[in-house]
Amino acid sequence: MGIPTWGPCRGAPVTIIGDGLGNTAAVCFGGRPASFTIVNNRAIRAVSPLLVRDVSINVTLGQRTTRTVGRFSYLPDSLLTQISPASGPLGGGGTLTVSGRGLITTTSVHFGNVAVTPSSILDDQVTVTVPPAQTAGPVPVSVVTRSNSYGKATYTYVGPPHITSVTPATGSTAGGDPVLIEGAELAFTQSVTLGGAAAAFGIVSPARVAVVTPPADAPGPANVVVTTTGGTATAPGAFVYT
Repeated sequence: MGIPTWGPCRGAPVTIIGDGLGNTAAVCFGGRPASFTIVNNRAIRAVSPLLVRDVSINVTLGQRTTRTVGRFSYLPDSLLTQISPASGPLGGGGTLTVSGRGLITTTSVHFGNVAVTPSSILDDQVTVTVPPAQTAGPVPVSVVTRSNSYGKATYTYVGPPHITSVTPATGSTAGGDPVLIEGAELAFTQSVTLGGAAAAFGIVSPARVAVVTPPADAPGPANVVVTTTGGTATAPGAFVYT
């Protein structure tokens, strides 16, 4: 028999175990010759030939006797094309979707050096729970399958956001005033609200977000809330409608 009984299309080492293998003259996978080394009378190390599918393994002993010793299944190459979402909080816990092809034999997904077991596996999609991280920043994401794996993505751990200032701090109830929010960990901002109303915004830098104030029903202080993939920051009453 051959061990393992499966492998990638690009060739894989296979150990053939049996009796009387010391005078082996040829090893074939589905009729295609394979390179091999005789270890002893009970073992041969072969390398499966490229790009064939689910075949029998035949060993020719001497010049005349050919014996079928097992079957070998070729697996399609695995390819990671993208992940979603591409960022999240340090505490992890969210669901991440890996998209690609040939993913049905995925055994784990790696976030840097941390391996995670998938919660759902399809040929074109794998889902995992994002593990926690100690520090903010990007880590490579890769899939491990029983075949060759190609493609990497980057997942960015985002620290909790902070708001240090809102400038100017006053504006008309009619809205439409430009405001600059300064702080930290703002590069992955997803939404900004003033007094509970959504505001149009643009990310200027990791420490600055430009906002256009929404209209308000009445004058008075409004909470400024910035939500990022790393969490939510609130500046109570930081903007006053006049």
